[in-house]
Amino acid sequence: MLWYHLQMIVIGPTIAQKDITPFLDFFIRNHEIRPTPSVIFSQVPTEKILTARSPLESITALGITKGLEAQNRSLSFAPQIQVYQFNQMMLSPGKVGYAPMIYRIKKGVHPWPW
Repeated sequence: MLWYHLQMIVIGPTIAQKDITPFLDFFIRNHEIRPTPSVIFSQVPTEKILTARSPLESITALGITKGLEAQNRSLSFAPQIQVYQFNQMMLSPGKVGYAPMIYRIKKGVHPWPW
């Protein structure tokens, strides 16, 4: 595995409900991983997110990353949080770590009530 090409870290519900510190520690201490991959949370198992087809990119993680970048630039709807930023938030006293949430919707189903 080429860790330096890592674009995104998807934290699934199994890890999010437990202590994510050991998981985060692996990504921070690994010298092959850059400090810039995006961190997102998922309500469904991560394999469902990472195996989803993106209409914009052949690699799903790149499609998600570009979508986050576009939303961050134009709408500020979902902040793009990188792993080093998330780590700083988690380690700072009095602060809470946050990252965008991603989920999969069925084709033709509109996720917003308005």
